[in-house]
Amino acid sequence: MLFNENEVVDYNNVIAHLDGYFLGFGNGPASIDETEILGIIRYVRAKETFPANGGLEAASPFKKVARFYCMFIAQRPILSAFGVEQVGEEIAQMENHQNVMVAYDIAVTCLHGATINRQDGDFVLEHKIQLSKHSYTDLIQASRSVTPQSHFHIMAVLFEQLAYRFNPGASYELVV
Repeated sequence: MLFNENEVVDYNNVIAHLDGYFLGFGNGPASIDETEILGIIRYVRAKETFPANGGLEAASPFKKVARFYCMFIAQRPILSAFGVEQVGEEIAQMENHQNVMVAYDIAVTCLHGATINRQDGDFVLEHKIQLSKHSYTDLIQASRSVTPQSHFHIMAVLFEQLAYRFNPGASYELVV
């Protein structure tokens, strides 16, 4: 979905994903700042500023989705919150929940089927990340005000560890 041959493909993929996501709620399209979506795509694809050893080209899928996740939440391109009838009272009361929920869905979708290039061979993440309702609610609460500058690395670690939970063969040897 992301990090394709050019930003237009990425943009179209994100917009198509958003359309499907909102229809899943039984609603029409939400209020979205599409210009902001394009800005997010350009930011996450910027090779010269990608915060990983080796830059964008060498970055793991976890670092790529973490950069997207943090920037999407920080830029808040989805302008309209989801209602109580869609997400429940607890989540509906959380500021910026709609951007966290969508960013998480896109990140998890991108990781499902992603390939990890390791020195001992490639590994495909065959199993999709899943969270309990409790953990999902906590993630939304914890992520409402993330920024790429402050939260990129911890979010990359979080996505990596979640992926390893459901794809245990992908994990490096545990030493600590």
